Amino acid sequence: MTTDELRYAGPPDEQVEIRGYRVELGEVQAALAGLAGVDQAAAIVREDRPGGKRLVGYVTESIAGTVDPRGARATLTEQLPSYLVPAAVLVVPALPLTVDGKPDIRALPAPEYPDAHRHRAIEQVLAGIFAQILGVEQVADSRPRRWPCRTSSRPASTWV
Repeated sequence: MTTDELRYAGPPDEQVEIRGYRVELGEVQAALAGLAGVDQAAAIVREDRPGGKRLVGYVTESIAGTVDPRGARATLTEQLPSYLVPAAVLVVPALPLTVDGKPDIRALPAPEYPDAHRHRAIEQVLAGIFAQILGVEQVADSRPRRWPCRTSSRPASTWV
C-alpha cells in the first residue's frame, strides 16, 4: 500500500565532527554505559563557547556514589582513541527526557572542564604581557562572540 506521505526517520547514525575527527556518539555512549556502576549514559557535543565544540558524557549511577568522573575519563582513555574521550563526564541523577521520550540535550547541565582553570590562568598572563607592551593598565577580551578565525588562521594573518 502506497501513500503520498513523506516520513523523515532522521539521520541513519549519530556522527558528528569535532576538531576534524568523525565521532560516532553511539560508540562513546556504549563505552560510557560499559563503565562500572553506570546505569544509563549519553554522549553529546556541546558548544559552550563559539567554535569550541567538545564531547561531553553524562551518566546515571546504578548505586549512588559509585562513579568517579575523573576515574571514568581515565578508564575511557585506556579504551578509546583520544579524540573519542569526552572532555568531561558528569554524573546526573537522571537523564532528562522530552515529551516525546527522547533525551533532552538542552536540559543537561553544562560541565566544568578539567582544563578550564589552566586556560584562564594562561589568558591572564598573556593579557598582562599585552598590557605592558601596549602601555595600558588592563587588556580586556572585547572581541565579538562570532570570532572570525574560528577554524582558520587566514583572517588573522590579514590583521598582522
